[in-house]
Amino acid sequence: MTGKLHKLELENFKSYQGVHVIGPFSNFTSIIGPNGAVGKSNIMDAISFVLGLQSHLLRSQNFKDLIYKGASPNGSCKFASVSLYYEKEDMEMSIFCRRYRDIQGFHRVLSSGATEYSINRKVLSYSEYSSVLESENILIRAKNFLVFQGDIESISSKSPKELTKLFEQISGSDPLKGDYEVYKAAVDSALETSNLAANQRKLAASEYRVAKEQKSEHSKYDNLLLQKDALIKQQALLSLFKIESYIKANVDKLTALRLEKESSESSLASENENLTHLKARISELNLQTLSVESDLASVKSTMEKNDHKSSQICAKAKSDAKKCASLEQTLASIAEDIQKSEQTIVRLHVEKDRLQSVLLALEETANFEPKDRRLLAEYQSMYVWNTVLILSRKEKVERELKKEMLELEELKSQRIPYDEQLERSKRNIGQMELTLETYQTKQEKAVSFLKQAEKALSESTDKGNSIKNELQTMETERIRLLERESALTSELRTTLQNMLSLNIHKQTSERQKRSKKLLFPGVRGKLIDLCRPVHKRFEDALGIILSKNANSIVVERASVARDCINFLKDQRAPPMTFIPIDSISSKPVPEVVKGLFSHANPLIRNGLKIAIDVIHMETKDLYPAFMYALGNTIVCDTLDIARKICYEMKIKTKGRLFWLADQPRWQLSEYDALNMQKDELTAELYQVQSELNNLKDKNSLVLKLYEIEKYAQSCRAEIITIQKDVESIFAAIEETKRLLANTQRSLDESGLDARIAVLEQTVDKYRAKAFSEFCKACNVTDLDIFERDNLEEAQKISYEGKSKSMLSAKVSDIVEQISVSKAAIESSSTCLSELNASKDLLASEIKSYEETLSSNKNQLRLFNSELGQLRRKIELFKQAIQSSNDFIFTEFLQDKYDALRMCHLDNIDISLILSQKGKRQAKKSATLSDHLGSFFDDDSTSKILMDEAAKVKLIELFSTFAIDFSPLPLNENTEYDVESESRIKDSLAAVNDQLESIRPNLQASHKWDAIESKMKAATSSYDEARNSYRSALSEFYKIKQKRIDLFKKAFDHISSKIDQIYKELTMVSDLKIGGTAYLSLENNDEPYLEGIRFNAMPPLKRFRDMEQLSGGEKSMAALALIFAIQR
Repeated sequence: MTGKLHKLELENFKSYQGVHVIGPFSNFTSIIGPNGAVGKSNIMDAISFVLGLQSHLLRSQNFKDLIYKGASPNGSCKFASVSLYYEKEDMEMSIFCRRYRDIQGFHRVLSSGATEYSINRKVLSYSEYSSVLESENILIRAKNFLVFQGDIESISSKSPKELTKLFEQISGSDPLKGDYEVYKAAVDSALETSNLAANQRKLAASEYRVAKEQKSEHSKYDNLLLQKDALIKQQALLSLFKIESYIKANVDKLTALRLEKESSESSLASENENLTHLKARISELNLQTLSVESDLASVKSTMEKNDHKSSQICAKAKSDAKKCASLEQTLASIAEDIQKSEQTIVRLHVEKDRLQSVLLALEETANFEPKDRRLLAEYQSMYVWNTVLILSRKEKVERELKKEMLELEELKSQRIPYDEQLERSKRNIGQMELTLETYQTKQEKAVSFLKQAEKALSESTDKGNSIKNELQTMETERIRLLERESALTSELRTTLQNMLSLNIHKQTSERQKRSKKLLFPGVRGKLIDLCRPVHKRFEDALGIILSKNANSIVVERASVARDCINFLKDQRAPPMTFIPIDSISSKPVPEVVKGLFSHANPLIRNGLKIAIDVIHMETKDLYPAFMYALGNTIVCDTLDIARKICYEMKIKTKGRLFWLADQPRWQLSEYDALNMQKDELTAELYQVQSELNNLKDKNSLVLKLYEIEKYAQSCRAEIITIQKDVESIFAAIEETKRLLANTQRSLDESGLDARIAVLEQTVDKYRAKAFSEFCKACNVTDLDIFERDNLEEAQKISYEGKSKSMLSAKVSDIVEQISVSKAAIESSSTCLSELNASKDLLASEIKSYEETLSSNKNQLRLFNSELGQLRRKIELFKQAIQSSNDFIFTEFLQDKYDALRMCHLDNIDISLILSQKGKRQAKKSATLSDHLGSFFDDDSTSKILMDEAAKVKLIELFSTFAIDFSPLPLNENTEYDVESESRIKDSLAAVNDQLESIRPNLQASHKWDAIESKMKAATSSYDEARNSYRSALSEFYKIKQKRIDLFKKAFDHISSKIDQIYKELTMVSDLKIGGTAYLSLENNDEPYLEGIRFNAMPPLKRFRDMEQLSGGEKSMAALALIFAIQR
């Protein structure tokens, strides 16, 4: 319910001495007075005083300044009071007063620096007093009950931030600002503590997880070691069981091998004879094939020459045919012209004959006098000699009329300037009309171009609007792509640096070497993997030198090689070459080769290297193996040096591959990985740059839009220019027409035309009189027409005759050229037919040769296949014979010894049991080391087959002790099982792979307890910090929500009223239209943190910012805001 001020009662307030009643106030009350007169502003201060404002807001330093200080009959005043009578809509009156009055009202008394408040004679505290005022929508802090001096100007110039501060004062959320900041700081501090505790817990959890994994890995590693030892023991026992099985089956196998040896030797002899005959047949076929290929090459060469000649003849024939066709077309055209000329001549002769017949008819029908007959003869003579008589009479007439003719010529010469002026004017008019048409065409084109440009401008504008909306997104994307490009460039630079600084020659680590030695004792590896070139320029040459032996396996002993060969046989794997270091024999470099370096030219000597000198071996003990593979090979820098020393062209630093070998180790692995990474980074970098270029293309559309607008403007300017030119041309045409009329008028005024007409009539009369007899005799009505017709007919007949003769000559030439071209075509066709016949003959010969060659090649392929089969049979026979010769019982003895010695050296515990012979000497079993350890430690027994005494000693020991195979799932009757060995090897390889992948931390078990307790402490600290953060956040949300509610309540209320008030203030009485005003928040979530935008749009005006409004418009908008606050 709203109300209004009824009256004021002041007592000793400021300039008012005693008691003064101001009012009652009507709907519009004005207090006026001269400048400086007291009382006007004090009324405002009195209203503010009784409604609770402080002294500093009432133009006073303290409350004592509000008491009247003038002379008083009762002495100086000690107090001041103001009573405000407030009338509501239902006519109920409230008196805001300090004392009890008869009328209800608000009252405030100031006495001795203290103030007292009362409402309707009831004294209240300040808070109660302000609450009652608020219930009446009178807000003390907002000061919404008065519009103070300067408020309108102040509000109109406030920024959005300042408006926000004003709204905070009005809404009452300003006092909560301090609590808001305190709680926010507490939330930030709690969040920081919580994040710190979370990071500590994360670190502790990571350490806990790593320690747990390490503890689990350590336990797993111990179990795998035990499992590996058991598998190695089973593998060794299985190898020994295999040897024992072979020894048991040795007797039968040895007998079978001896029989097979005898049969193989006889078969080998017969197959060698077949091989000799087959080689001879192959040589014959090779010679025959070479002869056929030579003949075939000769025939193909002849055929190629004929094809070339045939193509030339075909080209010439085509050219002649085209030329002949062109001449025939020309001939047809000329024939058509001749036909037309002949028709014209015939027509002219017919006309001539008609005229002559008419003349004869006149002679026959008319009765002429002698004089008339003379005239007729004269006419005929004139007609035959092309009107000679007429011309002579014309000359006579001209002589007799010389004076009149001269005068006529003079008059015509006088008229020439007028004619020239008229002709020039007409020509100018014609040129201007052509120019006008040109400009009109240009204008139409310019209009068309303008329409196209405006259409393109409209389309580009639509596209430009969408592009402008995307520009910000594109800029963000561009920044992201630039950052990614920078990162990729940095990674690519790092990769290239790694590739440059990579030392590929040190790729194999010590761990890999130890692993190989552990898994394959005695096997050193492939020959090509055990060396590297001393310089990069020898890489290709070294690969070719070692090509044949590149995949050969280097082993330490011959026994290891035999074990590997047996393994390959058992696995049915392809054959491989083994080079044992201890028994391989290699020849030193011959003195002849060394002499090359001392006697050769220094230039040649510097380009030579012995192959063994260009490699770097892993260890020095590999020298015999590489000497065996390389021999006396020399590496030459160039092919010329190799020729000069008369050496075979096989090896040079830029070599050729003669043997398929694996890629050397120095060319593999890390460099390729870095190269792949470089390619990936380069591709991604190219893609990023492509996307950046696409963004640039999109931005160019805005420039294109600008260019189209500029083009449209130029079209408009060109149309304006053309229109101006057209107007100027129209003006020039009008001026020329005016000049033409003036000239015609001057010509008419001069009378030249009349005088010339008189003279011409005189001449015509005289000529008619002179030729009257002739015209009557010849029945000629108009002499000029008669002269023109006769002369034209004669000229036409002469011209057509000459044209016909010229065309006939040209026809003769063309017919001759056609006959020459046809003869050339016939000659080319004859030659071409001959060449085609020769080509067919050669093709049949080539086909015959190719069939012979194909037959020979097929037969040669069959012979080579048979030769390969024979060679394989011979190789198998040789292997069987060698196996039969080498297979002796002591070989298995050596294998058994080597296997047991390897177990001893590898600390594999093999249990031994006493044989039947040993049981008579001892009654208990023993281990391998107990009885054979001293025997294995003796280096003299490393090769027992070379020492008969050692072999006897070893046989005696083996007959005393037997191996205990009980750990194996076998019995005495069980035979050797390949699948069991393969299964054990697979299990051992799997265990080794697992061991290789595990790197146990031996200290993990000792640190486990400390890490576990640390994890519990970190978790407890995190939970406490999190709970503290949640409680602080809850308190902060409460104060924040309260502040938001207060602010938005005031904002929503003011925002809902301001538009209506502004419309009332700016209403246009005639149109009943008012302006529009509204408020908008810059931050909807927490509006008090940002500004409030106040916009007003006066009636009948477009939208503009507040800064662009006039002073009066700003004042009306600010006044609307003040009234909205007061409501």
